[in-house]
Amino acid sequence: MSDDKDNLDIATQLVHASERKQPPTGRPTATPIYASATYTYESMEEIDKVFGGELPGYIYTRYGNPTVTALETAIQVIEAGATACAYSSGMAALHASLISCELSSGATVLASQDLYGATTNLLQTIFGSFGIKTVTVDFANLDELRSKAREIKPRVLIAETISNPLLKVCDIDAGAEIAREVGAPWMREHIRPLLAGDTERSVGEVIASAEA
Repeated sequence: MSDDKDNLDIATQLVHASERKQPPTGRPTATPIYASATYTYESMEEIDKVFGGELPGYIYTRYGNPTVTALETAIQVIEAGATACAYSSGMAALHASLISCELSSGATVLASQDLYGATTNLLQTIFGSFGIKTVTVDFANLDELRSKAREIKPRVLIAETISNPLLKVCDIDAGAEIAREVGAPWMREHIRPLLAGDTERSVGEVIASAEA
């Protein structure tokens, strides 16, 4: 008698072959890349508990994925931060970080004049349409930065270290001090975490690009 699998269409067999085998006995020395969109459990009750946050685990990659978690953990360690959250694009990460600063109509963002062009466009076009104003200054000029921060009392200060494409370097410690003085988060965008230093030198958030 043939096995039940012989009654399945070849396409179905190709999709499901070996998918229910146990994980290998040997532990991989490198973190595997999990390409699955969904995850299964022994029972619906267990799935409900994981989905409801009662048990740790993964349900749907949109909400969490072991590979993404590994990346987030690495960034958290590199930046010495309280937590880390990975996004599929730099603009998504910036958008979420700025939203977390509770920006609303009438708020002002103090930004480096040397920000990446897409970041400036995000601030002026997207956030600008909601009545959020962006003021730019040369963050390498600390006297100008301090004076403007005291004048406009921004909701957040955002800089890029090192700037692209002019490669200008702002003083991270001094910028953090100015941000503390005016009671605003100090946000840094960069693609070279090890060159920029860790989050202990900051009072806000760090946006690191996967290009690093």
